[in-house]
Amino acid sequence: MLAPIDETDEPTSPSQKRVRAPLRNIHEVRAELVKVYREARGAKLSIESASKLCFILTQIAKITETTDLAQRIEKLEQGQ
Repeated sequence: MLAPIDETDEPTSPSQKRVRAPLRNIHEVRAELVKVYREARGAKLSIESASKLCFILTQIAKITETTDLAQRIEKLEQGQ
């Protein structure tokens, strides 16, 4: 889905640097959770920010797991 076009006359500026964190499967989500934990322990990231990120990553993990299970069940039901 594409974002709507902003038709304001304000000049555009580059956004903040994007963080590339692949979250395609549960292993990648786990790796990102570990990274957030280590950054919080090393005081590179506030506990408040780490807590918020961990909550979001946990939700992504749940969705990923549910989607994977649904696909497996569908394959079993189709006899594959």
